[in-house]
Amino acid sequence: MPLKKGSPSPLPRDKLLVICLCYLCDSVSQTQLLPFVVFMVRDMFHLREDNSARLVGYYSGWLASSFSFAQFLSSFFWGAMSDRIGRKPVILIGLGATTLFSFLFGLSASFEWALGMRLLCGLINGNLGVVKTYTGEITDSSNQARGFAKISLTAGLGRVIGPVLGGFLSQPVDKYPTWFSRNGLFDRYPYLLPCLVTSSMGLVGLVLGYLFLTETKPPSRRFKGKEEEESEKDLFHFASYSKGTTNSPPQGLLYELKSAVRSLFNRKSIHESNHSKRSHSPPNRILRRDILLSTGLYGSCAFVFSMFDESFPLLLANGLSTGGLNFKSNQIGFLQSCGGVSLVIYQLFFYPRIAEHLGALRTFQMGVIGSIPILVVIPFIQLLIVHGQSASLWPTMILVFICRTVFAQTCFTSVFLLINNSAPRAVLGTVNGLGQSLTSLSRAIAPALATNTLAWSFTNGLGYPFDFHFLYHILCVLTAGIWLLSRYLDPSI
Repeated sequence: MPLKKGSPSPLPRDKLLVICLCYLCDSVSQTQLLPFVVFMVRDMFHLREDNSARLVGYYSGWLASSFSFAQFLSSFFWGAMSDRIGRKPVILIGLGATTLFSFLFGLSASFEWALGMRLLCGLINGNLGVVKTYTGEITDSSNQARGFAKISLTAGLGRVIGPVLGGFLSQPVDKYPTWFSRNGLFDRYPYLLPCLVTSSMGLVGLVLGYLFLTETKPPSRRFKGKEEEESEKDLFHFASYSKGTTNSPPQGLLYELKSAVRSLFNRKSIHESNHSKRSHSPPNRILRRDILLSTGLYGSCAFVFSMFDESFPLLLANGLSTGGLNFKSNQIGFLQSCGGVSLVIYQLFFYPRIAEHLGALRTFQMGVIGSIPILVVIPFIQLLIVHGQSASLWPTMILVFICRTVFAQTCFTSVFLLINNSAPRAVLGTVNGLGQSLTSLSRAIAPALATNTLAWSFTNGLGYPFDFHFLYHILCVLTAGIWLLSRYLDPSI
């Protein structure tokens, strides 16, 4: 949608600050355990490094994926609750959940307790979808792009800050013995400190949200409206038609899904004009091909990059004999911090110009294609040590991880634009909810799948390509599939 001419409206900075803090808390809570989950599982089960790769991969995968799986289960519920009780109460409940369960997760002494806290945090924190809705309601067409750009940047920073906190602040007694004494609280709970930081962030957000957030949903709209009733009527009508109780053709959601799947890969329709498609499509139709493709690309990117994010620390933490680099959690955290710095610079100064020049689709494809050589190179970095080039290890690792961060952010920011450009304004919230659900499901499945696949490759006794290279070759194939899928999108969106 074109922006209004003239000076843009000023952003509501106080509200936007709280919303950005919500996103930051959610991203940090989701990713802070990545650098230390391997060590946490080893401690819980009293495992040794030399014979525990497969078992550690199994349990760390379930622990990492539980948060997203819980959010997948609860996202629709919290969206409906925000329509009934308002946006602000749901946001405050989510921040409260982050505050409480992040702290309790840090007190984990058993796998069952840790898994339970992650599940509860994800189930009660449904802020991602609600925050997007709130951002749209506190901005207008003249400043909405800037508002969502800040939200996107904050989410990306959270995915970097979380692992940095986890890497540097976990096991503080071993890393900072002059500050933390043996037999103290942080010796008994070596992973509590990063969780305390996350919990404190949630508490600050809770207080600021209570003070500065205002309800954006009018009281008259907090109950079921006409559009919701029509949607339910469509579904009931389809069911009645299927049973033969009505002779009129179905026009409900299931009928739209069937029609959309039929035309999903019809490349002829790519060349249809936007005017023709939009003028003949009902305003409440959400299952058009471009919408399905763009939300599918969002979920696919989340799946691939989540697999990488979970497996990469496991690869780094393992010994040289299994293809790893024997990194410690603080070394993994430092690598993540390099990605965070590059993310801020790139998102603020380079991405907007690239997207303006190439367009959302071509920029997305650039990020996808750029990710493939990174995935190819990563399992071969160990050869630098094998061939006596240890001095080149850190410069190479930093360069590779910065490139990975930049290309991943290019993909995610561009796909946000593709989703918004493909959806009619009347159903934009519903379409964003669909994309968020697919992403949560991907992030729930990907960690366990990635860690178990990598753990299998460590212990199967097979040679190349079924050794530690195997997972990254699979990710290359999946990434190439995302690029092929993007070619079916209308280039004009």
